[in-house]
Amino acid sequence: MKKLLFLFIPLISLGQLSYKGLMKLDSKDAYLQYMFDLQFSAIEGDDNNYALNPIKDDLGNEISTHFAYYFDEVGFFFEAQRMGNVTNIYGSHKEIIANDYDKILKKVKRRCKYVFMRKIINDNYACYSCKDAEFEGYIGFSVMGTKGIIAQIKSIY
Repeated sequence: MKKLLFLFIPLISLGQLSYKGLMKLDSKDAYLQYMFDLQFSAIEGDDNNYALNPIKDDLGNEISTHFAYYFDEVGFFFEAQRMGNVTNIYGSHKEIIANDYDKILKKVKRRCKYVFMRKIINDNYACYSCKDAEFEGYIGFSVMGTKGIIAQIKSIY
């Protein structure tokens, strides 16, 4: 039984972003390897944009719980769905569900140092400096609607 348990544990983590994985994203190559390891799929034929198990909606748009982007000038950018429908005896309603964004933010708050809030375009990012980070700059967190955003913040402006 113990052997079965050890074989099953690695399968559970496929497709999930992790603190440890993000801290190692020091290059585009590391990002592409991370996307492969998590079994994300390239979207729209671009090797910089990925989604976890994407499907097309009626309009042909990609739908997924996770999107990942890499920009040569800026670095990585991840979107993780935080809201979902929960059904109980009282019916169905939207609420925050277990998600990668909140797990990673909780770990970053424990292990890293808060540095500043930074407004980028129309969104505010809480930026942290992490000793474990192999990438340049800070890791930033923002909430945009129902999505949690985790991004590499390279410069202070």
